[in-house]
Amino acid sequence: MPKTPDPAGGRTTPSSGKASPAPSVSMAGFGDGTGPEADRVAIDIDRACTEVGFFGVVDHGIAGDLAPAALDAARRFFALPLDLKQRWAVTTPPGLQRGYVGLGGEAQAAAVGEETPPDISETYSVGAVRPQPGGLWAIGDTWPDGDAPGFRDAWVAWRTAADALARSVLRACALAVTGQAEAFDHMVTRPLGGLRANHYPALDGPPVTGQWRGGAHTDYGTVTILATDGRAGLEIEVEPGEWRPTEAPAGGFLVNIGDLLAIQTGGRWRSTWHRVRVPDGAPPHPARTSLAFFQFPNPECAIDGLDVPTAGDYLRMKVVRIAAAGAA
Repeated sequence: MPKTPDPAGGRTTPSSGKASPAPSVSMAGFGDGTGPEADRVAIDIDRACTEVGFFGVVDHGIAGDLAPAALDAARRFFALPLDLKQRWAVTTPPGLQRGYVGLGGEAQAAAVGEETPPDISETYSVGAVRPQPGGLWAIGDTWPDGDAPGFRDAWVAWRTAADALARSVLRACALAVTGQAEAFDHMVTRPLGGLRANHYPALDGPPVTGQWRGGAHTDYGTVTILATDGRAGLEIEVEPGEWRPTEAPAGGFLVNIGDLLAIQTGGRWRSTWHRVRVPDGAPPHPARTSLAFFQFPNPECAIDGLDVPTAGDYLRMKVVRIAAAGAA
């Protein structure tokens, strides 16, 4: 079984070409994972994950106002004065994020061993839909409604919808890989992960050498559901050293495969490197905001080929690395 991804190793090459939609997969008719339409979804996902590792999901059944409302709530929070945002700063133990991380507080590439300046981003994170029964992962969420009214309602609604979509996508992945839609259900009875807003502020000047809005990395878990405000900047590595801008299809969301699902497939699928770059051309550059819902296995889940004992150990290792790099 393959090991987890190697360090980024200088993945700083420029991108090529204009942004293009990721391969599109319609979830229409998937249902419980049986029948010809379910088979069609599985075939389309298998093709996208074998060739690229990213795809756009459409016909997902999510109400059209949920993601925009959650994005708007995030933007209203990030527009607050710094002293108010800092009232909601992360105070949880290393490896667990609940709340706000300020500008330059992380370096995404550090999770894979790459040294870069801190990313030009600020974030807000909450946990999974279903809290853990005890221990580190059971620590509750921090909600900034006192300074950003309506934040919690908008985020809970979107997190619930994204969780349901991620579960359907994972079932389609299981059908594609094993022929059984329920094959991976045991991994996510009490999943970790959660919802995170990434805000890349407007820039009036160039970044320092080697600095990214979000450095090159792979996601860590099973699948990620990504909603964006439509601003350009996300790039994926389609071949070693070949980066291409990408965007969601109209009315859809981006989905990408994380390290643990790639390992679970025996390397058949790729956990695709991606990054967020500063736009080309002279500043100023507009702000960009995205919402990433990370599905991650149960904390005690052991995965053959993983180089740490459990999924929870792997997640904690990754989050500690990016936070430590930002604090350095």
